[in-house]
Amino acid sequence: MRIAVLHLLVTLCCSSCASVYISSLRNVPLLEKQGEFQGNASFGNGMNANGAFALTNHIGIAAGGLYADNRYQRYNNTYRIHKSAEVGLGYFNHTDRTSFEVYTGFGGGSGYAQDSTFGWFFFNNSQVIAEGRYEKYYIQPTFAFNRRRIQMAITMRFTYLEFQDISITDNGDPVHFSQKTFLMIEPSFTAKFFILQHTPSIFVFTQAGFNFVDQKDYNERSLPYSVLHYNFGVGIRLAKKPRTPSQH
Repeated sequence: MRIAVLHLLVTLCCSSCASVYISSLRNVPLLEKQGEFQGNASFGNGMNANGAFALTNHIGIAAGGLYADNRYQRYNNTYRIHKSAEVGLGYFNHTDRTSFEVYTGFGGGSGYAQDSTFGWFFFNNSQVIAEGRYEKYYIQPTFAFNRRRIQMAITMRFTYLEFQDISITDNGDPVHFSQKTFLMIEPSFTAKFFILQHTPSIFVFTQAGFNFVDQKDYNERSLPYSVLHYNFGVGIRLAKKPRTPSQH
């Protein structure tokens, strides 16, 4: 128990400093029928762009990307540069009151971050630099409630990260890992508000959640990552018009 608590405290400390992994937006399109397209752009944990298209009345494809670079806001040598992309295939089912979807897919990304903090009282000043490259595989089920122009969704995403390499330098002391894997558990809540009830329509949305890593070996240093997840954005929903009988 004491080891687990210590691991949790170390994880929280690491997640608040130089993060080598930042979770991308959970792409939650909640498609309704064949031919529908949704696209959105958001900001929060970086800038995200996402899209989805319904191939049939129950099968959809989704893709998205994250880019985070705040070097222009550099303060006390603290900044980050992250980028990732992913693509997935999923099943969805929609009714007037509820929606369900589950997507699975893969992608990749890279991250670089450095963080400098001033020590207080008995703590020394510290500087941490972390960087790495990874591939990821995910499964993402979502359940949503629908009410006219509002959708509220709960998502539980499980992401398997396979790092080709990770380098962490703590006050000049480097540690390097290669071929290291982690399981990220990434629950979130999404709220959408559509300007119009019919398509085409613009919508605004917000998403918030948190991330934590399932690491079995408590003797090793945990993955430096961002715990909190938040995004605000705007999107558009388009649908293919139904065919009408030809006039004779």
